[in-house]
Amino acid sequence: MNVSSSTVHRLLGAEGLYPYRYRTVQGLHPGDFHRGTGFCEWLLQQHETDKSFIAHILNTDEARFTRDGVFNSRNSHMWSGSNSHAIRPQRHQDSWSVNVWAGMLGNRLIGPYLLLERLMGHSYLIFLRDVLSDVLDYMPLAAIRGPWRISQANFSSLVHHWLDIEYVGHWIGRR
Repeated sequence: MNVSSSTVHRLLGAEGLYPYRYRTVQGLHPGDFHRGTGFCEWLLQQHETDKSFIAHILNTDEARFTRDGVFNSRNSHMWSGSNSHAIRPQRHQDSWSVNVWAGMLGNRLIGPYLLLERLMGHSYLIFLRDVLSDVLDYMPLAAIRGPWRISQANFSSLVHHWLDIEYVGHWIGRR
């Protein structure tokens, strides 16, 4: 077919079709929907029983920041009178990153903590046992009576076992 792109766009528009950009989202596994809705139902039930329940959940997460940062070429522009052939170097030969952990308990921020390595398995257990436990010792007992929500990215059987012993029935996560 010898049809110009403007003709194709005009015909698609006449049919009520418009171009949309893709948006990246978290990939899900088949059982995730049922686990997620089950968790939401459980959380709503807990909230009905105790209106302050959610304020006593320690939500935690970790992020890794690299030398390259985050760059979206679609939203970043170089304004100039002439083409400056702007570039943005990335994937440097000398790379570095910093890992940051933080938590929220009610309206309190816990951290952030700068970490030398990613919290996975054994290193996450050491962080929970040696760093976070000390921090929580200084929190009012009423603030930490509720459960923890543990990031699944850091989860291991070692962490699962330790949480079961130290915080019996007081942590939220895949079991």
